[in-house]
Amino acid sequence: MGISSCFPEYLIMKEVGMNLFSLMIGASALFIAGCAAYFSVRGIALTFGAVSSFTIPIIIMASSLEFGKLIAASFLYRNWRTCHPTLRTYLSLAVVLLIGITSAGIYGYLSQAFEQTLSQVHGYEKEIASLQRQQTDYDRRIAAYQISGKKGSTLREEKQTEERARLESYIAERRKDIEQAELSKSRLADETDQMIVGERQRREEEKERLQDVILERRKDITKIEQEKSEYKSEIDERLERERSREEEVSARIVQLDAAVKVYQDKGPGGFLQEDGLKKAAELLK
Repeated sequence: MGISSCFPEYLIMKEVGMNLFSLMIGASALFIAGCAAYFSVRGIALTFGAVSSFTIPIIIMASSLEFGKLIAASFLYRNWRTCHPTLRTYLSLAVVLLIGITSAGIYGYLSQAFEQTLSQVHGYEKEIASLQRQQTDYDRRIAAYQISGKKGSTLREEKQTEERARLESYIAERRKDIEQAELSKSRLADETDQMIVGERQRREEEKERLQDVILERRKDITKIEQEKSEYKSEIDERLERERSREEEVSARIVQLDAAVKVYQDKGPGGFLQEDGLKKAAELLK
């Protein structure tokens, strides 16, 4: 008996291992092909239309080329012996050409990345050079400031000494002014107190005087009120007398009117008769 008949489980395991290995090889091939396709499509798009309106058409075209390359390679692998030589030659050339296009796309992608990196490096180098120039300028300024600081320290000390002396003299003068102001303040305070006391006395005297004046005015008002009441009484008496006189005159006028009417009724008299009209005229006078 052979090994295959003696160890069937071993053969099964070997076949399973071969199938798994084949799957791993296929998966790795597909992964490599997918990466190559992505970088190729991306590189072709960046090379011919990275920021143009043809970006999407270029991506579609490159994707179709990659897909056609995979299909053509699979077809040649499966039908290499049975395929017509002309078709086989054409597909082989097409696959080689597509491989070249894929390589060119990958190279374009990598070169684009390299150019970006190189441009960034150049930018960084320019920035570093600019910073170095600025640092040199700052170092020169710092050295100049240090030299000028050493020269100016002596002048600063002299100016500080002069300024200190000037401030001390100014402070002494201000202290004298403050002392004089304090003396003036105390003198003014005394004068103010005296003025306040005198003003209070004057106000008290004025208050007493005003109270006396008010009492006198009240007395005058009372006297005037009394005179007013007396004058009113006198006027009332006069009015009463005038009213009585008017009544007497009215009564007299009524009597005269009656007498005049009587004489007027008599009319003119004859010879040796009393003339009534003349008598009435005399009464009216």
